[in-house]
Parts: sequence; C-alpha cells; structure tokens
Amino acid sequence: PAVSVITHIDHDHHEFLGDDLAGIAGEKAGIIKKDCPVVSGPQDDIAQRVIENEATRQAAPLTIFGQDFSCYVESGRMIFQDDDGLLDLPLPKMRGYHQIENAGLALAALRQLSHVTLSHSAIAEGIEQAEWPARCQRLDADRLPWAARPSILPEVWLDGGHNANAAMVLAQAIGALEEKVSRPLYLILGMMGNKDVDAFLTPFQTMAKAVIALPIPNNENAAHPDEIERIARAKGFPSFSANTLTDALTRVLDIQKAADQTDAPRILICGSLYLAGDVLAQTHTPLP
Repeated sequence: PAVSVITHIDHDHHEFLGDDLAGIAGEKAGIIKKDCPVVSGPQDDIAQRVIENEATRQAAPLTIFGQDFSCYVESGRMIFQDDDGLLDLPLPKMRGYHQIENAGLALAALRQLSHVTLSHSAIAEGIEQAEWPARCQRLDADRLPWAARPSILPEVWLDGGHNANAAMVLAQAIGALEEKVSRPLYLILGMMGNKDVDAFLTPFQTMAKAVIALPIPNNENAAHPDEIERIARAKGFPSFSANTLTDALTRVLDIQKAADQTDAPRILICGSLYLAGDVLAQTHTPLP
C-alpha cells in the first residue's frame, strides 16, 4: 500500500477479535507495513500505544490525529491543519461530527502521498460530494412502505452502525438535529445476534420515546425481536416488536396517536448494515 489508515478502534466483532482492546488494536495494526506511512485517527490510549509500537517495529512513519494534524468546525466550515498549513473547507455532505474526523483522516492520508497533488477546489469538491449509503442517511419518507400514508410524513433516517461507538456518534448526530428542530424520536432497531444490544441502546436513553424491534429478513444469525424488546424494556424504554418494516412504522404512528402527538416524529432505523440493505431495497433507494 502507498499509505495505511487506521480509524478509531473500538470493541466489535468479538467472535473474531476478542474482548481485549489491546488485542483488537493489535489485529487492526496488522495493516501497518514496513516503511509504509500510516495515519491514525483518534484512539484510546491503549490502542494508540499498540499502534505506535507496531509502527516503530515496522519503521513506518506515523501521523497521529490530534498530534500531527487536526480537523474541526469553525464558523460553519471544516478546518484542517497540519505542519504544511491550514485548509478552510466546506463541511462534509455526510452528517455527524465523526464525519469531520473521517474527512480529516482521509485528507491526512492524501497528504502522505508525495506523488499526488490535489488543488484546494478538488479537495473541497470531494468533501462536499462524498457520500455512503446507510451512514446517517435521510430517506425519502414517500418511498417507505406505509400501511396508510400519514397526513404529515415523519422524518426518517437510516444508519447501519452496530456497536457502542457507532451508537454514540449516531446519537450525537441525531442530537444535533434535535437542537435545530425538536421532534419525538423513535428507534426501529434490528441487530445481529452477536452484537451488544444493551451497549448500543445506552446513548439513546434520554432521547428515544420508544424502541420497536425488527427482524432482519432472511438472516438466521439475527437477534430475535423479542430479545431486543426485552433488553430495551429492561433499560427503561417503552418497547415493542414488529414483524415487518410496515408493522414497525405503523407502531410508531400508533404510539404518536395514543400520546396525542401532532408533531411529525423523527424515526431512526438502525442497528445493522444487513437491515439497512433490506430497507434500501424495500424503498428502492438508489445507491450513490
């Protein structure tokens, strides 16, 4: 590789990587190659030490977020800064502060490539246009399979994040939406059986009005909706199960009606990329 990139490391894929963060970081650091530049995103101290040790062992020049470069928001713009100077750029098209960090990480990686020269306008265009399905993606509510079309269409978001760290940054992104326009939030949640439902739900405890558990179609390794419902209820969420996306959407509208809520709700469909793929297929949403 011309450059190796390591994004934020967190607990995930325990069946393959184990439960120890240092061990997980060791597996991730396997991407570091001899004499090849490596760029690291924001890391916990434990993971950072593992990356630094492996980079030293491989004689790989290491560039670290927060030490060798930074990326932040100022006056509605994305500011990237490293030893070569400062770039004033537009905000990423993709939502969430974590996408600021991701864009900065990508730019830091490009700056390691001496044979690549990009103009400021090309960098700005890339940041403005980059998109990826099921990453805090707003869906066209008209495309959703409503049993009966509501008079006021809800605001619907889709995200494939499935671990605690993903839930945290997703909750931050939804919180930013809430600050702009307040709406009652409902989670439609489907997850694989090897994921930590409890940890995923924690960041939403003060945000979501209810959790509707959903199966992931044609996937025998998915968590059963009854189990998701049980965990959500134990964490204090009003919780329900649904058999299909249509059933889940209907449940949200029923809860709204029972609570005499007239505001259009904000619905977040989340917990699995498998679920996200099924939702995109059902809504015939074109990929970028």
